[in-house]
Amino acid sequence: MYSLASIIFILYKFQFGKRFEKILSWWTLLLVAINFTLTVSRSSILGAAIIIMIFTFYYHRKWFYAGLIAGALAGLALLIFPILLDVLRLASNPFSYRDQLFELAISKWKERMLFGQGYGTTLIMTTELFTFLQKGYHYLLIGKHFGNMYLELLSETGILGFVLFVPIIVILYKKQKKLWQIARGDYKVFLVLYRGLFWGFLIQNVFESALLAPGNGVAFLFWTFSGLLLSFERLMLAEEGTQTT
Repeated sequence: MYSLASIIFILYKFQFGKRFEKILSWWTLLLVAINFTLTVSRSSILGAAIIIMIFTFYYHRKWFYAGLIAGALAGLALLIFPILLDVLRLASNPFSYRDQLFELAISKWKERMLFGQGYGTTLIMTTELFTFLQKGYHYLLIGKHFGNMYLELLSETGILGFVLFVPIIVILYKKQKKLWQIARGDYKVFLVLYRGLFWGFLIQNVFESALLAPGNGVAFLFWTFSGLLLSFERLMLAEEGTQTT
């Protein structure tokens, strides 16, 4: 959470901060990059990259194209030198491991297609793939998330839950699109950053299960920003009313 929140704050200061704040933001960005490197959270790196790309597309188009070129070169380097995947720890938790989880998610969904297995039951469903871990005289059965929020939502809540959830995302998308036409100043910057968070987090959840996790910090950040988004139209109208009186 803190890394993505820091990215959003840093980008805002890059655009509107004073000289000292911009210098401080560079150092903060370096710390965030070190954190990403040490934790090797690939999905978080992907989410942060999308936030930065969308922000630079609107405010620093040269940086946007430079980022695309750098990303393409990095991808090419990984293809030419696959050993870098192991050196950078990018190949840990291989996709064959995810395949087992995906197959399990689909099979569990097929057992109860309409209503699913029940919200929050993923850790119980996945225990059959994992071994007992001994702790003293006790054995703990360890489960995992499915590594894909959409499959997890489908297996837990079925078609009914999935169909009821999709309109929420559609409403948020249409709301930001509508506000984009009338937003000015800081509201416009917020919408740019929210767009980055919106697409970054949704794509990030293709590779992890965080969007609906109660204790996940990035989920808290996403839904908090979404709540602010829904209140923006009233805030902007109120601000215009005070300016005209």
